[in-house]
Amino acid sequence: MPVPFEALLPYAIMIGMFGISGTGLAVIKNYQNEGKRPRYSVDQWDRQSMIQSSETGRVNNADLGISDGT
Repeated sequence: MPVPFEALLPYAIMIGMFGISGTGLAVIKNYQNEGKRPRYSVDQWDRQSMIQSSETGRVNNADLGISDGT
């Protein structure tokens, strides 16, 4: 016996809302981090480099974990 589509509409709405909220959270996280990927397991060296960069106002690519391709 087939399932009427009206029974599946709540599930489709829930799955859609999970997708929308997940995308929204990812966009907000990306915006708050100025478009850079989030940093995980930041050690003391990384913290010191970030503090030094913020105090001098000079941002180094090495401090951000970005390679220039050379």
